[in-house]
Amino acid sequence: LRLGEEVEIEIETGKTLIVKLVSIGQPQADGTRIVYFELNGQPREVSIKDESIKATAAAKAKADPHNESHIAASMPGTVIKLLVEKGEKVEKGDHLMITEAM
Repeated sequence: LRLGEEVEIEIETGKTLIVKLVSIGQPQADGTRIVYFELNGQPREVSIKDESIKATAAAKAKADPHNESHIAASMPGTVIKLLVEKGEKVEKGDHLMITEAM
């Protein structure tokens, strides 16, 4: 798929999944990338092993890991929707926003 491309996948008669590729993250030090996609309109992400990059690739620092107010993005983009309100308490792993990179 190309960025922004959407496909329909029939998994059984009468049951079709709609998959749209949103973005592909930068290579990580362990040789993986995060792939961001929509499944039937719902945002999803999956970590994949990218055989085209070396596992020793240096990861770029995105945010100060010692500063709890810093958050990092896997690639440059635009925030298109906030999922939490200002001042709302969040936990590690909570989805905070939807971004778009194209």
